[in-house]
Amino acid sequence: MKAKFKNLLRDSALFAAGSAGSRLILFALVPLYTHCLSPEEYGTSDLILTIARLLIPVVTLMTSCGILRFGLMKTVRRENVAATGAAVWLFSVAALTALTPLSGLYRAVYEWRWYLFLCASAGGAVSLLFSYMKVKNQNRLYAAMGVLQTAVFACLNVLFTAVLRAGIQGVLLANIAAYVLAASLTFGLAHVGRDIRKGRLEGKLSKQMLAFSTPLILHELSWWTLQSAGKLMVASIAGAPALGLYTAATKVPAVLNTLTSIFNQAWGISSVREMESTNAADFYSQIFDLYSAAVFGAGIFVTVIIRPFMGIFVGGSFSGAWQYVPLLLAGAAFCAIAAFFDPLFSALRKPVSSTLYTVTGAAANIAVGCVLIPRLGVWGAAIGTTAAYALLACLKIHGVKRHLAFEPNWRVYLTNAAIMLLTGAAALWNWQMLPLSGVACLAYVWNNQVTVKRLFHALKK
Repeated sequence: MKAKFKNLLRDSALFAAGSAGSRLILFALVPLYTHCLSPEEYGTSDLILTIARLLIPVVTLMTSCGILRFGLMKTVRRENVAATGAAVWLFSVAALTALTPLSGLYRAVYEWRWYLFLCASAGGAVSLLFSYMKVKNQNRLYAAMGVLQTAVFACLNVLFTAVLRAGIQGVLLANIAAYVLAASLTFGLAHVGRDIRKGRLEGKLSKQMLAFSTPLILHELSWWTLQSAGKLMVASIAGAPALGLYTAATKVPAVLNTLTSIFNQAWGISSVREMESTNAADFYSQIFDLYSAAVFGAGIFVTVIIRPFMGIFVGGSFSGAWQYVPLLLAGAAFCAIAAFFDPLFSALRKPVSSTLYTVTGAAANIAVGCVLIPRLGVWGAAIGTTAAYALLACLKIHGVKRHLAFEPNWRVYLTNAAIMLLTGAAALWNWQMLPLSGVACLAYVWNNQVTVKRLFHALKK
């Protein structure tokens, strides 16, 4: 057990170096954007990048997941996996070329359609190449490429946005340049070209990979809908200024999701290895106890400080965004809980089950948003997103329990969730925050003392 925990922690640290940059930098750049861009410009640029992130899993057929799942199998030649990935990327570029003129159907992005094409094409290449580095166990190179991509993205954002005042164009160009550089260097340094030449397009393997990956397109679209449908509905119903406020409010919860997604990259590898060896449900349950405690603890801490923090963090035009953050933080916590189970469904080779649950959550988000946004504006989007994530977490917990003897400490989990929700309500209505914050922190520590003791005990074994 000690070795399993240490491997998971080591992989998480490496993936943190490689992934945290490109995601956390979006959070660190919020002050730059909110001081140098208008709410309309900020909302539009974020919308274009959001659509690009939607297109990547669609046109690449989610092959990044297939590369990781089949590349880790001892019975499969990874060079053949690389060849399949290359063929899929060429297909994705051709598909994007054909689809780009259709962007005129959505007038908000038509002016930036070729920037969108470049973002999605280069982003698709990075997605496939980074997955292949994990297959080759080149985690240090993965981390280095992530750091480099981050540095380029940050420096060019400062240059284009703050110095040259290039507005939306500057944000998009910085993103494209960072993607292209990361993809080019990874292709050479990871010797991907050599592996592709050594491999061959094996029909049976390609079909198996696509059969595994393709159902995940709907799964990824549903995740995208959960994360981004609120933005689209706010933009359409409440307008660009409201979208700018909502976008600024989502950046703080997005950091929590970024940190948990870094862990889930390592968790994806560990869960597959564990499933291939012993199918140890006890290991999964213990990891969930620690993971959920960390998620809710982070959410409680940020909720306590969110009002003064947002007053410093964002520009004056965005000062009202803080009020939406406590509710969105609760949603982010439930989102992180739901995301924990995706690697388990993948290890179980049950992607369709996971997809159905995620589709249900996405449908709930859209339904609640359509009803509430016309009446409550940004609040409607925040309520819809949080309710959908809470529903999704419950569904995925239930789904995993159907296939595994998964029994974490539910009393601790539910108590942590209750503490976070009550702290969020206190922050929103400013109910004696100083004493209540102390009570919340003490209650959280008392509730999780057994979980922490189990961690130290496991590491000593």
